[in-house]
Amino acid sequence: MEKKGTFFRSIAFVDSLVGFAGTVGTDYFPNVTDTIPLYETKDGGKTWKPVDYKGPYVKGLCAIDIVKEQYINHGKIDYKIHIYAVGRVGSPANMMVSHDGGLTWASNSMNNDCKMLFDINMFDKNNGFVCAATDEDIEKSNALILKTNDGGKTWKKVYQSNRPFEGTWKASFPTNKVGYVTIQSYNPDSNVKQQRIAKTIDGGETWNEINLVEDAEAREFGLGFIDENHGFVGTMNTGYETKDGGKTWENLTKNITGLPTNTWCYHIEASVFGKEVAYAVFDGHTKNDYTAYIYKTTDFGKTWQSIATSEITAFVRNIQEDYVNKNLLYVGAENGLYITLNGGKSWAPFTNNFPKVAVHYLELHPTKHALVAATHGRGIIILDDIRPLRSINEGLLTKNLSFFETEAFVLPEKSNFGGTASENQFVGDNPSSNAKISYLLPKRHTFGKMTGEITTLDGTLVSKLEVGKNKGINTIEWGFNGIAPKVAKGKGFSVAPPPSVIAGKYLVKISKGNEVFEKQIEVIYDSTSLFSLDDRAKQQQTTQAVYQMIQDLAYLVYQIDQWDAKALEFKAKNTKSNKTVEAITKELTAMRNTLVVTTGDNYVGAAEDELREKFNEIFSTVSSYFGAPSVSELANISALENELNKAKSEFNTLKETKIKDFSIMLEKNTSVTKPEILPFTEFIKQ
Repeated sequence: MEKKGTFFRSIAFVDSLVGFAGTVGTDYFPNVTDTIPLYETKDGGKTWKPVDYKGPYVKGLCAIDIVKEQYINHGKIDYKIHIYAVGRVGSPANMMVSHDGGLTWASNSMNNDCKMLFDINMFDKNNGFVCAATDEDIEKSNALILKTNDGGKTWKKVYQSNRPFEGTWKASFPTNKVGYVTIQSYNPDSNVKQQRIAKTIDGGETWNEINLVEDAEAREFGLGFIDENHGFVGTMNTGYETKDGGKTWENLTKNITGLPTNTWCYHIEASVFGKEVAYAVFDGHTKNDYTAYIYKTTDFGKTWQSIATSEITAFVRNIQEDYVNKNLLYVGAENGLYITLNGGKSWAPFTNNFPKVAVHYLELHPTKHALVAATHGRGIIILDDIRPLRSINEGLLTKNLSFFETEAFVLPEKSNFGGTASENQFVGDNPSSNAKISYLLPKRHTFGKMTGEITTLDGTLVSKLEVGKNKGINTIEWGFNGIAPKVAKGKGFSVAPPPSVIAGKYLVKISKGNEVFEKQIEVIYDSTSLFSLDDRAKQQQTTQAVYQMIQDLAYLVYQIDQWDAKALEFKAKNTKSNKTVEAITKELTAMRNTLVVTTGDNYVGAAEDELREKFNEIFSTVSSYFGAPSVSELANISALENELNKAKSEFNTLKETKIKDFSIMLEKNTSVTKPEILPFTEFIKQ
């Protein structure tokens, strides 16, 4: 989704397709104009639309939590989906709730309980907590934690600080009994240095404050705990780790070389390849420091190594590790997206249609292989398939061309057209359903031809392809189409579309200079299709039959045109009238007029549809539908075939009579040569 003026603040997914994204709303951050608090997607982020809700107006949402309630549904285990969203920073305090997986929503005001809401953590559909503040004026505000036992209908205060300029920010519950909450202080007095964490060991009934550090610059933000005792806290200027439940904290940046003091730790990314591995990015732009700071630890934070290079030309806010290739990392920077293929030794900007926009957050879909980027001002951008990036290694860079592995391609049976959007609905382009064949060129192809084609395994040409020649990853999109039939020449605009291929195995061939590179791919039918194999066989048989008829008609008209041209040439060179020639031109013209449109300007046909136009129309209908043709369509095809056979018979009769006589005349009259009629197979290749 791309919409200027939108600032996304929260995101959560029910499953691989259904998800929700909350915005911060207007009147807080500059240049934010979007007043819609919540968007939903039902197709994995391809399209988004505003969520309708009943209740008080919600200005913004800072957090979303999802609870799956297990129950027995007709003898099978199923889940009821409960979704809770709260906000916002800067007030007002509102909550949105859905108990049917997001089908319906209701909002309610929490201004009687608090004035700002930052986070929500629900253990089940009834029990949970929110991080809040007592006043919308931070100068008067205390940090606040509220608990509910009835799904948010009522709330009770379980913690409130006694200091101004405070609010609770984010919570982490490694168990249902033990939880931690960051307490943010905005006190302008530099003598107020103590930073604190709230902790519970009884499921949130009571909370105690534990000291984090004495540092006025260490305002707390996110935190995450691996278990009851081991966790991390990110602050404005550093990060801290505890292994004893908060009794002691270790400054994680003290061993980070090259990092200026009091630089904000914006994001920490735990590795999926080992507990000891983590990444951290730091942001100093508020102090006019636009350097990229990216660090990696492989020993639980004891030591950190910089993996940023001068190739990243702006400060960064986020880092995402790939789930498959540990050397593949993605970084969200102020001027776009950067990637590394070697664990940070070198970086490169991702420029394939990705705008130079500030990327605030990155998330990698675990099953759809899609990288989701939340941007400032350009909405959500999704890279649909990052699998080619995972396959690049040093070995591939030594080859002239390397194909990437692909899964079987599903032959689409639904339109890609996304429809129109209402004034409050923002729809991005859907991912193409075409087959995407990606390959790597270590350097740009400059000299000589470079062409592509699809063939059967035995080498029969199926389709020609446009290939990319740029350095790096190139992707061919093939729409599962074969070669369109050759259509008879005539006036007006009349074409027959290329037919769809059938399921099976094919070869992708790229010719690069004197080298040919091949990759076998497979096309399969949609497993959810309503069409049987018998239906498909009838459709394919009919499509092929009409395909041949269209080309037979084209060859017939070609022969007519060739003989007619010679007759006209003969008349031009012989002023004396010849009855045979006159008869030939008259009959050929009459015959052509029944086969193709012969008047008009090639843009608008002035005459009625003739046999060519009728064949093209029925071919377009039959070839674009995956089921068996209807009885009326088969009857129509049969009638057209009879007309074609009649025309072929009439032309053959003319060839054996008047054209034969004309041919003898041409042998005697050397001023005009006989036409050189190509064989059918050679004509089709033209």
